[in-house]
Amino acid sequence: MLAGVDYLHPIYKEVNSYPHLMDEGIAGNPERLSAGELHELTWAIVKPYFQKSQQEAVNRYKEFASFGQASNRIRKIIPAAYHGRIE
Repeated sequence: MLAGVDYLHPIYKEVNSYPHLMDEGIAGNPERLSAGELHELTWAIVKPYFQKSQQEAVNRYKEFASFGQASNRIRKIIPAAYHGRIE
């Protein structure tokens, strides 16, 4: 996520090669914000992204579990991981 003055956002995005830069950013001079304020502003933007990823993971687990292809038992998971049978 980019935090900076408004006019620098499009300039930075043009030259950026990092594929995971979020489209939305924090506008304004971040030097005027405390670490807590910057975290709060950032979290408000990224929280839905993480929640979506978590929900997708839960849905995948439920889908695989309904076919007996998932487990939450460590005694099954460790051997499966050792033999390369997990995703």
